[in-house]
Amino acid sequence: MIAATRWGSPEGAKAVVQIAHGMAEHMARYERVAQALSGAGYLVYAMDHRGHGKSIPAGDAPGDFGEAAWAGLVDDVMTLGQILKEDHPDLPLILFGHSMGSFAAQQVAVKASGTLDALVLSGSAAQDKFVEAMMADEGFSLSNINDGDT
Repeated sequence: MIAATRWGSPEGAKAVVQIAHGMAEHMARYERVAQALSGAGYLVYAMDHRGHGKSIPAGDAPGDFGEAAWAGLVDDVMTLGQILKEDHPDLPLILFGHSMGSFAAQQVAVKASGTLDALVLSGSAAQDKFVEAMMADEGFSLSNINDGDT
């Protein structure tokens, strides 16, 4: 079972922010960020990844992704995003990934880019490989990127 939580109200929300946390963390560590975002009008969701926080099965060691391994964690992030898009079809979906969560977020962006309206990577690396993967996607164009300078 994957544990998840929500901050804020769908009423009048600007967008949905989905948080993918880092290794050895849990969703509650993002309470201050989530409260600040919800106070600014965003609807925020986070989940405890496999082997983290409330998603650690009884008797398992913290950090163990289980049989599905890394692919299962990425699928979980993607599945939550799909559920959020279905539950809030009129709101943009922003995926925020920190550290380990940023690597999962990069994979989700490549595998299911059509579900995301924005991607925020924090404490990340290997963006060169991410951009290469995105460029291999025929529907992706650098002209779609606005870094605030254009």
